[in-house]
Amino acid sequence: MVPKTPTYSGDIGVSTTEPDSAPAGGITACGLNPPTIVWNIISKGSYSFAGSATGSTLYTNYKFTGKSKYEVKVVNSHSKTLKIICRTSVVNSFRKISLPGNSTAYYTVSPASSSTNWYIEFNAPSSFSGYVK
Repeated sequence: MVPKTPTYSGDIGVSTTEPDSAPAGGITACGLNPPTIVWNIISKGSYSFAGSATGSTLYTNYKFTGKSKYEVKVVNSHSKTLKIICRTSVVNSFRKISLPGNSTAYYTVSPASSSTNWYIEFNAPSSFSGYVK
């Protein structure tokens, strides 16, 4: 039996795969559950993401750490407002952003300290791209 070749979904650095179940060697940056893996911006560099969902909330598959201030760029390609939440846990958020449809914005995100692990939540409907650096 010939194994099926994975098909490209059009998303860049995002998926609906939960972080702990991502394929070996695969890169996924968003999932349906909050992340458990840490991406150190200082040692690994900036982190790009892009994705879309009609009814699911998406999360970066990595928690970010290493800096006390981050630059986050988000391009909202959807006609509706994109709700973005920066979180340290499922119950703790420290920044909420509403990005109007079909617009781009740059944000400074400042968690409690450079050792704070945080991630981004994108609420549906969504079609977005951007980076954290």
